[in-house]
Amino acid sequence: MIRRSCPGVLLGFAIVAVVSTRSSYCTAQQPPPPPGGVASEGPPGVIHQTGIVNLRLVLGRLEIDPARYRKGSKHAKHDLPTPLEESVCVDSKLGIPSLHYTFQSPHHHAVVDIVDIQRCHLFSERSDLGERLQLVQPIDGPLTIQVSSPHGSITISSPSLLHLQATHRTHFDSHLSPLWNYLLPGPSMEQLAASTMEKMLSACLDKPSDFPTRDQVLDCVQRMRSTRRAERHQAETELSGLGLGVLGHLRELDWRHLDAEQTARLRRVRLQLQPIEPDSPTRLACWLNSDYEFWNRIAAELTKSQRLAVDRHLRRTLDRSLAPAAVSAPSVRIAEGNPDAANY
Repeated sequence: MIRRSCPGVLLGFAIVAVVSTRSSYCTAQQPPPPPGGVASEGPPGVIHQTGIVNLRLVLGRLEIDPARYRKGSKHAKHDLPTPLEESVCVDSKLGIPSLHYTFQSPHHHAVVDIVDIQRCHLFSERSDLGERLQLVQPIDGPLTIQVSSPHGSITISSPSLLHLQATHRTHFDSHLSPLWNYLLPGPSMEQLAASTMEKMLSACLDKPSDFPTRDQVLDCVQRMRSTRRAERHQAETELSGLGLGVLGHLRELDWRHLDAEQTARLRRVRLQLQPIEPDSPTRLACWLNSDYEFWNRIAAELTKSQRLAVDRHLRRTLDRSLAPAAVSAPSVRIAEGNPDAANY
């Protein structure tokens, strides 16, 4: 199932339609694989214990499942393994849910606010580290993360939480990983990222033609300038049919040089390709296999032979090679034969 742009979307209602796409490509409407993997450690939090709301990741972004929530508030205290206090309040206006969540342990205070299903603000303070993190996730566009400490402050822009975990692992582990088991069911972000990486590498080796190329995308974009309306419509349809990998290519486009109709059609394509199911490693691999920045960030975790395979993949799909710094970085071999990977 895929989303179509319509007034209902602007109002936050889920209006969906089924359309046919080219089956040879990874698409947003593919059903998720059966759930599996090992859940992250720790006691179940108030969200899981009460079922008051269901949070999920969609393309690495935190959001409320609009079909699984109920209005109300809950509070819980845990004594083991360390003292912990949580509270959650769920509200709804015009059928659009919002959430306010607090997390308090001896050295960690965090607040998560989500409105309009997808608009998220997260604040985290680690007293033992003397560090604060503020994360802002808009409905569209990159996440903005500001980290402050006695040594100064930095501002990070990241397409998703998955990118943030890959590029700034220390900040992610300090501020977000402790919250993960209390906010989201299933595997930890580290387990999700590892399984996704294995899927990405496998696809590079076994199914190199399953991913759209830069030339294919640019051809569709150029044809959206055609003087023939039928040709412009056909180009939009073909671009949507190339699947989730298109999104990485569209992020690399210089939108300033597009005309008004190209911009409108490409925004519609992005909306149509946006998944409505929670992330799985298979779907994330389809999305990230055309993401040049992500490949370069994880290159240090690959073996030399894996880097060569990735480099061939990037030359074919993006007409670019891995950055020299990524190629020459010391190898940290990823785990092979993960028994849980097949369950995603």
